[in-house]
Amino acid sequence: MARQLNRRPGIYQLADILFEYQSTRPGPARDLLARHIAPLRDHPGLRQALQAHLQHGADRKAAAAELFIHPNTLTYRLRRIQDITGYDPTDPRQSRLLAAAMAVYAIDQADTSLAATNPDSPR
Repeated sequence: MARQLNRRPGIYQLADILFEYQSTRPGPARDLLARHIAPLRDHPGLRQALQAHLQHGADRKAAAAELFIHPNTLTYRLRRIQDITGYDPTDPRQSRLLAAAMAVYAIDQADTSLAATNPDSPR
């Protein structure tokens, strides 16, 4: 799971990825989380901006530097995310929901890639 979430290589225990693990377990809450991020499916640049924003703890300059864009461009992309999803990534509560939705999305994408490369593999 840590690899699917693009974490650095290393040894992880459940406590290290507890939130991500629990938020990706099957059930109605997981499906609802997936729906929150679905509008960004066709916007990879916005998903990258959101991921960088979340990974850098809302540090606009650090997230923009990772993406090789100007901080004002990042701000614009975050506003577009809010326009498209209805959730403000700069609001602490709403960003937690988006972070959980992004974790579900990352796991789903990894599962889809795995199934495409190895159709006989159990999911």
